[in-house]
Amino acid sequence: IAVDTAAARSTHHNPTPSPHDPPPKPIAMRGVPRRLASSLPRKLSTVTTTLYFDLPAALRLAEHAAAATEHSTSFTETEAGVACPGALLWVADAGIYLMSGGIPGLRVDPTDDASGHVLVYADGWTEEDDFHDRHDSELGGDDFVEHLHLRQRYGTRRDGSGVTLLQAMRVAATSGYRCLVIDVHDATTYSLRLSRTGPR
Repeated sequence: IAVDTAAARSTHHNPTPSPHDPPPKPIAMRGVPRRLASSLPRKLSTVTTTLYFDLPAALRLAEHAAAATEHSTSFTETEAGVACPGALLWVADAGIYLMSGGIPGLRVDPTDDASGHVLVYADGWTEEDDFHDRHDSELGGDDFVEHLHLRQRYGTRRDGSGVTLLQAMRVAATSGYRCLVIDVHDATTYSLRLSRTGPR
């Protein structure tokens, strides 16, 4: 897929308390960290924190979210009374990870409602990793949940038609791509891309 990478750029919005367990319902916000709340565009930093997520594992989450009939809503969606069309949840709390926004959530043991959710951690950012300090990175120290909407426009095909994030992930997973990558440019701006290579 030939992708217009600028189209995949977004700004942080709707930071919320992290839904760890049980599966996320419409999330009520307990105070918005001002560092993440701003939707004003800023000049991109020359320093970027890059998060690599295993693409096949992330696609499994995405397919679950896309197939679900109910979805965890962002704060803005909850306030507006609109449904979420399906999203990956990008979470920062004990580690940095993706999870399905589908309800019921994707369980490690689907037969056990008490089983934990399937989480896909960013490379080097698990609960046990201690060599990254989120407070000193572009992510900052506040916990947050960001909705990566699967049906939002991710880029442009060579014929000029649009491609959604879910469509791009599906094609990439069968075309030699290894990772879904989030480049965090500063406290309010990130971009998504698909990569054939992992972290160096």
